[in-house]
This record gives sequence, structure tokens and C-alpha cells, in this order.
Amino acid sequence: MKIAKLLIVAFSCLSLSIILIEDSHASTISVRMIEEGFILGSVTNKAGRFTERLLKDLGVYDCFKLVVAGDTLAVKKPDPLPLLHAARQLGVKPADSMMLGDSKNDVKAARAAGFQVVCVNYGYNHGEDIRLAHPDAVIASFTDLRLLLEKAA
Repeated sequence: MKIAKLLIVAFSCLSLSIILIEDSHASTISVRMIEEGFILGSVTNKAGRFTERLLKDLGVYDCFKLVVAGDTLAVKKPDPLPLLHAARQLGVKPADSMMLGDSKNDVKAARAAGFQVVCVNYGYNHGEDIRLAHPDAVIASFTDLRLLLEKAA
């Protein structure tokens, strides 16, 4: 796996809450990744008014250089446009980008946009094993993501 410059976090609200609550290192790792030059963005299908409030309540809103909500553009994931829009706005090529998601729609959008894609093994995937969607990797925690990126470096 190639090291990415842009990491798009594309969790459902439930999955993002779980990873931040259960993985006590997630916020610390996010800050460290930013310090190391990663650009963090968020792309979700949730409406902007809910997304911004949730990210602020979880204490991670300021980690993201860009938030693309479900009502930001005319289309949502699995259409690749939200990811391509985020990459363009942040000045990063899709080939240098990675999506961290939790559903087959995230995998479909990432593949169509030319992003690498890593998924958590829980979340908003209608009870289906995310491995069936064939992401590049499946992780159980934000710490696992950090280890995966360190191995790629």
C-alpha cells in the first residue's frame, strides 16, 4: 500500500462515535498525522447541520481541513464526486489519497475516484462483512490505521 497525503474520513455518525470512544488514541493519532503532513478531510452522506454538530461534539471538527456533507453537492456517495471535490479543494491528486470508511458505498466511491480505501470492521454496512466489498485493507482501530501507514512509509 502506498502512503497517502490526503486521508478522507467517511464514517457514519455511529462508526465515528465508536472509534473515538473505544479507541482512546484516535484523537491523538489524528493530531500527530496532521503534524506529520497528512491532510484530513471528511466526506459523509449526512446533512451538514448534523455533521458539523457531531464533529464538534466529538472534539474532532478542527482536525479536518474540509468537511463535505451529504447536502454540499448534488450527489452523494457512492458517486465519486464528493471525494474528487475534496481532493481538488485540498490540492491533492486522487492517486495520493486514501479513504477511511465503513461501508460498501465508501469502497465504491473510493474505487471510482481512484483513491485507496481502508475500512473498519464494524459500522454502517447493513450487517454485511466489509471484506466482501474488497477494500485495500480492513482495520479494527485507528491505531491499526497508524500501523498500516507506518508500514507503507
